[in-house]
Amino acid sequence: MNSSVERNETMSKPIREFVMANVSDDIKRHLLKIDSPNVYGDYHRVNVWTQRTNENKVVPSVRISASFLLEVVDDQVVDKTL
Repeated sequence: MNSSVERNETMSKPIREFVMANVSDDIKRHLLKIDSPNVYGDYHRVNVWTQRTNENKVVPSVRISASFLLEVVDDQVVDKTL
């Protein structure tokens, strides 16, 4: 796992555990970072960023490979993604 994920102290442990349980192994291999800003109330927009390097390109591509809307109440995560 990329160190930027480990340094993200604003992300709660339940959110991190939910994300790691709900993304593919391919996403985990290319994981760059996970953002989990609070949107409103107990809702968080969680974006999972990956970075891939193509042998024909100089600059790696970075993109959001997964995104979730999560409600976190008393350390319980509820997936509200449509």
